Amino acid sequence: MPTLLITGGSGFFAWNAWREFTECGYKVVLTSRMPAKVASIPGAPQTVGLEIVDQAEVAAVLSSVRPDVVVHAGALAQPSECESNHLRTREVNVVGSSNVFSVCTALGVPFIFMSTDLVYDGSKGNYSEDDDAHPALEYGRSKRELEVALSKQQLFPLWSIVRSSLMFDNPTPWNEGYPGFASEALLRGEETSLFTDQYRTPVYVKDVARGIDSIVKGNLYGQVFNIGGPERVNRVDFVRRYCRVAGIDESGIREVSQQDMPDYIAKVADVSLNSRRLMQQSDWRPTPLLAAFESMLQEYA
Repeated sequence: MPTLLITGGSGFFAWNAWREFTECGYKVVLTSRMPAKVASIPGAPQTVGLEIVDQAEVAAVLSSVRPDVVVHAGALAQPSECESNHLRTREVNVVGSSNVFSVCTALGVPFIFMSTDLVYDGSKGNYSEDDDAHPALEYGRSKRELEVALSKQQLFPLWSIVRSSLMFDNPTPWNEGYPGFASEALLRGEETSLFTDQYRTPVYVKDVARGIDSIVKGNLYGQVFNIGGPERVNRVDFVRRYCRVAGIDESGIREVSQQDMPDYIAKVADVSLNSRRLMQQSDWRPTPLLAAFESMLQEYA
């Protein structure tokens, strides 16, 4: 059973993905800056403390675990936090990520870098991997900087970049996530504001995990892969559709424009993804939204 190590173990992706990776045949090890918090959850996988900005610590942990593949999801990922603290964003997302890649190179461990649809500027949508990446936000810029460094280096070929769209799944013990931030508010009888003018291709976390599994098992290294969901949709329509499947009253949804919320940082019009490359090179397909919602609700029951 190959060992798959995921950095950012308390993040929304890692916590919702590790069971799917287990189903795919991996022994999963999580790393986290707060391992005790993760390990306190019943059924949590092996969790190891790791501060990725400390290269010596990265080397010690990876040398001890000896993973067969590293999925690097650890990052400063809140766009507002990234915009307000460029130095910390660079320290974590660029220097920290470079540390993990350098150690993977030294150990010969395949490296999957989790990037984002926010490397695109949102001016046209339906982005393929061949479209120019001109991120408008510091979060996207930090991810793009590491993408460029990976693509230009010639020392180690066993890397791939996964540009994920906005991920959705059930809430984690620490993060309501998407659509939980809206659906949980509605269940509490609170109003929630959602954009009519921001388009993404929301992707089920388990589909991202299966996409990574396809990359690893197919040896699809040295490439960039978009991994988005099956439909281009705005936030209002997405949450309404989830609420209808879940039986949640939609009346508290307030439809707004991004311009109505001046404090909202991640203003992008359309960063929907075209994921055809991975579909052409593997049997991976994104789950239809209705089926994904039903799966989430069955798991959450």
